Amino acid sequence: MNLSLETLLQERSLDLEAARAKTAKSALLKKLTDFRSLHQNRTGNLRLDGSEVARLVELIGDKNPALAQRLSGYRNQLRSEITLLPHEVNSLIAIVERS
Repeated sequence: MNLSLETLLQERSLDLEAARAKTAKSALLKKLTDFRSLHQNRTGNLRLDGSEVARLVELIGDKNPALAQRLSGYRNQLRSEITLLPHEVNSLIAIVERS
């Protein structure tokens, strides 16, 4: 009985973790698309917290090493305003959508 309860709790935990990841991805994607709409192909400052930056760096991986390296410098800050060019925003949106 304990084993099945433990298994059930582990499965539940994995389900919750997956739901959080989907929610985090949706929130990040919304933030990026709203930023793109607001700035309409102009350079602007995107406000992200450290966990969002870490998530972006993780998703970017080797798809855009220069951008990943630049963003990783903001990873340990609680809140950052990151200057992004329009093509960088488009690249981030495409990467998050495909993840």
